[in-house]
Amino acid sequence: MEGLKLLEEARPTNDAALREALDEAARNPELASLVEAVEAVPTPARLG
Repeated sequence: MEGLKLLEEARPTNDAALREALDEAARNPELASLVEAVEAVPTPARLG
């Protein structure tokens, strides 16, 4: 259970870093469609 607790604690930092990277990649015309595809994938948080 300790691992799950650590994962839960790290999630906001990971989510923020991922959001920042996706935002930056979306500004690159060569990567914009990839970002759109990644953002279209359902995640547990979006299925909630």
